[in-house]
Amino acid sequence: MKTVTLVCEDRPSLLSDISYILGSSHVNVEGMAIEVIDKRAVIALQVKNSDKATEVLHRNGFETINHGSLIVKTLKEVDHESLDQVRAKLLTQGIKIEDHSLLCGNGESEIFAIHVNKPRKAIRTLKEAVLNRAMF
Repeated sequence: MKTVTLVCEDRPSLLSDISYILGSSHVNVEGMAIEVIDKRAVIALQVKNSDKATEVLHRNGFETINHGSLIVKTLKEVDHESLDQVRAKLLTQGIKIEDHSLLCGNGESEIFAIHVNKPRKAIRTLKEAVLNRAMF
């Protein structure tokens, strides 16, 4: 299984539309994680054929994130956590962030896609902050 992550405006029937588009192309969704911040939906889909799922989603106007990225939520208001603090926490465990991008955020929290050299260890280190942890 591979994960395909997309970021889009949240709206009624969004998941229904995505399911229909993928199902019509014979792409089965095995698992899913969703987080919404400020009307932006971050949806991680677990599929067998990630290349086909990505192509179908792109053809229908959806943007996708790099395969294998961890989707990490930081909580600024609660524990003043930032990407720099996440990076420092990972480095103490010998984990390097190789690439990252901000997917969405507001004054209370931010969601990043991060690509690390040791994803399973990063998941154990960051725990609940990794939204798509069940997909690795």
